Amino acid sequence: MSLFGRLARKGAYYAAHPILRLVYPLLPARDNARVLLLHGDEILLIRNIGASRWSLPGGALHKHEAPEHGALRELREELGLTEITPE
Repeated sequence: MSLFGRLARKGAYYAAHPILRLVYPLLPARDNARVLLLHGDEILLIRNIGASRWSLPGGALHKHEAPEHGALRELREELGLTEITPE
């Protein structure tokens, strides 16, 4: 990305940040599903693009979605895993 593009993106973020801080608490809370995948003594962690922290795979549940179904959906979406059976 060019220098101008980076500056424009950073400027847009700082311009919107005070507004987002006012609006975010008004949004309804969403339930999340996180998945702990173990292989022996190893734990699967992911790092999203642009993020500096590692986390467990998962995400927000859809409306009226059971946590188990949401967790399996997130594994399909994020990791492409389809042959997972919950224990």
